Amino acid sequence: MRTYQQQIENAAHNVFHTLGRGHDKLAYQSAFMFSLEQQGLPINDDKTYPIFYNKFEVTNFKPDFCIDEEVIVQVMNKEILKEEEELKFINHLTKLRLEIGYIINFGMKIQVRIKYRRDKVIPIH
Repeated sequence: MRTYQQQIENAAHNVFHTLGRGHDKLAYQSAFMFSLEQQGLPINDDKTYPIFYNKFEVTNFKPDFCIDEEVIVQVMNKEILKEEEELKFINHLTKLRLEIGYIINFGMKIQVRIKYRRDKVIPIH
């Protein structure tokens, strides 16, 4: 499985340095997706994943976009990325049985977080 780490990090930094601070999430997300597509990465922004409870589908999780159907990406525009948001993202990876995902925060500074699936869901308090 490819992680696309270098392409993702470069694209995120280029978008942030080109656009600067103060834009809404959609501006960053569109520019970021465009930058990755320009590099030839297979982007899908329509993918949804079912969430199950005891084999019963209770809802769906829709990441901002996927790369190659295996790597999910969540774009944020928060001053500072909170631990709770990162834990929720890891729980999604775990429940979906996806190995890796990225949280890209275009906040006061660019934050690129690589997250990996855990063996079990993490309680969030």
